[in-house]
Amino acid sequence: MFHDRLIDSKDRQFFMDLSLELIRTKFKENWTKEELFETDPEQGKIRVTFSMILKCDSEEKLYEQIQEPRRLQKVLEDKILDYNYTFMHN
Repeated sequence: MFHDRLIDSKDRQFFMDLSLELIRTKFKENWTKEELFETDPEQGKIRVTFSMILKCDSEEKLYEQIQEPRRLQKVLEDKILDYNYTFMHN
């Protein structure tokens, strides 16, 4: 998440508030701060994540909400293996 790279808690809070407001107004979703920015690794929950990587081989380059985090992890692991194989054998 981008907000953890901001310099202080005031900036992080501004980013979180702005993100929640934009999600409410533009996407008509009423997510809470906890749903969007907090995790519970014990239960396998991750922050709400959007990506286009699951469709990167497609013509359609739209961001989508990741409903299956384990699928995203598998795709990313496969891509890093492909990348490493390509550059280690050239």
